[in-house]
Amino acid sequence: PPSKMFGADVADSLVGDAIIVQEGATVKNCVLGSCAYVGRNCHVQDTIIFGADTIDTKEVRAEELAAGKVPLGIGENTKLVRAIVDSNARIGKNCELINKEGIVDGANAALPKGIVIKDGILVVMRGVVVPDGTVV
Repeated sequence: PPSKMFGADVADSLVGDAIIVQEGATVKNCVLGSCAYVGRNCHVQDTIIFGADTIDTKEVRAEELAAGKVPLGIGENTKLVRAIVDSNARIGKNCELINKEGIVDGANAALPKGIVIKDGILVVMRGVVVPDGTVV
């Protein structure tokens, strides 16, 4: 399927097949792999998102949200800066994954499970679910 960008600002980025970038999102200096999803009003900068193995339909996303689950991709109003997001990750709404404390190296015990920082780059591992409102 083709990629879809609905009123989003995508600049200096490479995008794969079947990606969806929702209205109000800003994507700069990024690589978005096939089947990546970026929600409304997200800010994604200097980031690699590997995407997903499957595409969630609007109905599947709505069902997961109604059940209190985090759907595939990046939830709305989330900010990602200098990050690598591995395949099939689920990042909730209103998250800030920006390495706020400036950690250079280490799997800090204070970091949520499935998130590490290496050379100052935040890494979200494959298949990890990051709950709504998480700040790193």
